[in-house]
Amino acid sequence: MEGRRPARRATHAPLTWTLSVTITAAASAAVSTGAEAATKYASPSDGINDVEATFKGLNAGDELILAGGTYELSGRFDFDIVGTEANPIVIRAAEGAQPHFHRAAVDSNIWDFRAQYTIIQGIRFSGGSAGLRIESASHVTIEDCEIDHTRDVALRMNDSGVTYESMRILRNEIHHTGVNGGGTSEGMYLGCNNNGCRLANSLIQGNHVYAIDHQDITQGDGIELKEGSYGTIISDNVVHNTKYPCILTYGAVGNGPPNIIERNLLFGCGDHAIQSAADAIIRNNIILSAAADGIAMQLHQNGTPSNLTVVHNTILGASGSGISVRSASGAVLIANNAIYADGTAIYLGSNAASPTLRGNVGTGSAPSGALSTGNLAYDVVDGNTTGRPPIDLFPTAGGALRDSGDVRDVPSDDFNGTPRNGAADVGAYAFQPGGNQGWPLAATMKDRQPISGTDAGVPDARPSDAGTRDAQGVDAQSPDAEGMDAQSPDAQARDASTALDAGSTTDSGRPPDASAADEDASDGRSNDADTDADADTDADADTDADADGYADAGSAHADAGSAYADAGSAYADAGAYADAAYGDASVSLDAGVEAPESTAAFEGGCSCHQVACARIRAFRHTSALGALGALAALAVVLPRIRARWRHGPRGKPR
Repeated sequence: MEGRRPARRATHAPLTWTLSVTITAAASAAVSTGAEAATKYASPSDGINDVEATFKGLNAGDELILAGGTYELSGRFDFDIVGTEANPIVIRAAEGAQPHFHRAAVDSNIWDFRAQYTIIQGIRFSGGSAGLRIESASHVTIEDCEIDHTRDVALRMNDSGVTYESMRILRNEIHHTGVNGGGTSEGMYLGCNNNGCRLANSLIQGNHVYAIDHQDITQGDGIELKEGSYGTIISDNVVHNTKYPCILTYGAVGNGPPNIIERNLLFGCGDHAIQSAADAIIRNNIILSAAADGIAMQLHQNGTPSNLTVVHNTILGASGSGISVRSASGAVLIANNAIYADGTAIYLGSNAASPTLRGNVGTGSAPSGALSTGNLAYDVVDGNTTGRPPIDLFPTAGGALRDSGDVRDVPSDDFNGTPRNGAADVGAYAFQPGGNQGWPLAATMKDRQPISGTDAGVPDARPSDAGTRDAQGVDAQSPDAEGMDAQSPDAQARDASTALDAGSTTDSGRPPDASAADEDASDGRSNDADTDADADTDADADTDADADGYADAGSAHADAGSAYADAGSAYADAGAYADAAYGDASVSLDAGVEAPESTAAFEGGCSCHQVACARIRAFRHTSALGALGALAALAVVLPRIRARWRHGPRGKPR
């Protein structure tokens, strides 16, 4: 339903003429600012077929406001919409309402869609197979939504051959996947195996992902970023109670800059807390418990540990090692981490390329010189081994974490987003005399934190946003000067996995999710296999297999140095990257500082998707002023018309 009132029919010629002139003038002003965009509305009472038709009819600049209530789905619900950078499409909840899209059947997804320059905000999705299956997309924001009680994956982007560019997954609550039969059931399944599709230059921030550990789940990663994905930031998320790793990333395989995993709180992880194969910067994370290692770097598909930087993390409660590296083929830096382990703090397998170890503090065994002695009871305010909040790991004034790290490896901020100012306080927090002024650790969504500095989550125009200063003063947190020539790892076994993702043609003639190999393999896992079928005249089959053992990964990164020999080159044009991936960083990037809203229609929050929202707000503000001007003109003209009508020419009564 269009959000425009019909013009009132005039009954007198003079009044009709005056109104037409006024409205035409206002309309001309509105057209000059792009007034062809419409505000539309939908409600459960409209009927789901009409609601779907409204979705399909959205054009650039349109805003669709959804009334609260349950939108019950039976058939396939899909749409294909295209906004523009200047005029994105907005689909949002009405003020104070929560629209709820629910599907009782577990063999079909809730939404299947394709979109560009679109914002989806404030909606709940429950039931079905996948919650949101995004078939192709670029510059799409999904924020402040809830996805829960799906049979399989909550949010998936894994259609073969697609590059999902500049996506923003912000402050969503994702929980209780794998009910009613289960499947791989990840919280987020992003990209494809073996570089079959990928997520690029995107932001996964501020989400709360939990209860991904139902007994029927065959895998259950919290956030999984598949091979070939690059330039993506996974920050400020709270992930807990998963069956597989809380966060799992593969290698970028030369497609682009490394992914960044920072400022996340992780606990109750059913495998490793963070697992990465290659091409990642892992910093300022807090890990309270994991069934395997806290941070594991190991062979996975075509990635062997190289181009990995692990700095300023705080790790407790890992049942395996605090940090582990197996079969490294290139540069790996492990520095300034606080690791409190009962057994092994830092484990190095038979590594052909020796990692750089410096400035780490804690308890447990480690290679000679790699770990200075700490004491959890004295080093932090309120440390404990419960493996979950409440806990306060802020450093004490006299503890071993104060100023004991290596100054070469200090990033610009800490877990709270507080500037470190070069101080080498070990672990995820920078010491402050007044104690922890940031978000208290909890099993809830993390408070929005201001983004500060160059390596706080969004690259700026400086050459290398890495967090490690080299001798030239360049922030080069990726490899240091120790060289990156890959050496053949030993004959230690390798994760071997096979997968198949196939399906029949959809009812609309499009092939279904044909992601070629959606597998997940990890050291120590054995023979986990699952099949996921999504139907509604749309089949989506996904088979994952994990096998024990390693094969020789020798030449996978035969010369890792050639890909990232110069850390600066990875972000050689970080300014362009920031603009391309997230728009103008000065418009808040939804990094905790929201731009002010111009009209009540946008009080639900637009989150400044690039500069588009600012432009939308300016347009709406201008349109509102134009409308007010028209009303003011009417206020002046109408009394004169009324007097002329009543008194006739020259003041004579009629």
